[in-house]
Amino acid sequence: MIETDDRPALRVLAYGHNQPCQLSGLAEHKAELISMGGDNARLRLRAPAKTLLRHGERCVLRHTITLDGVSLPPTPCVVEWLNGQEAGVTFDTAQNFSMLALQQVIARGLLTREEAA
Repeated sequence: MIETDDRPALRVLAYGHNQPCQLSGLAEHKAELISMGGDNARLRLRAPAKTLLRHGERCVLRHTITLDGVSLPPTPCVVEWLNGQEAGVTFDTAQNFSMLALQQVIARGLLTREEAA
């Protein structure tokens, strides 16, 4: 007999440390990456999200994150929620990358920006 576990799956996120990104849908929007998981991302836009995006809008998330020398490609997604200047998107296809590696790369970028300031 196979036992099942009714607990929700563990969700691992890499915190974005306000990494710049762009969300392209009906228009282009500059944003900051708050967090990113294998199947979703949380973004902060420069204006109230409800004035820029619509729930269910199809978009593409673009960023400059590079893992192991390879740039992560633009990621097709859909807007799932809007709250103030924040928006949540779900990727069309789950991304196959290490959350630890992603967090380390983002943190290095943050240190570089802080050192330059």
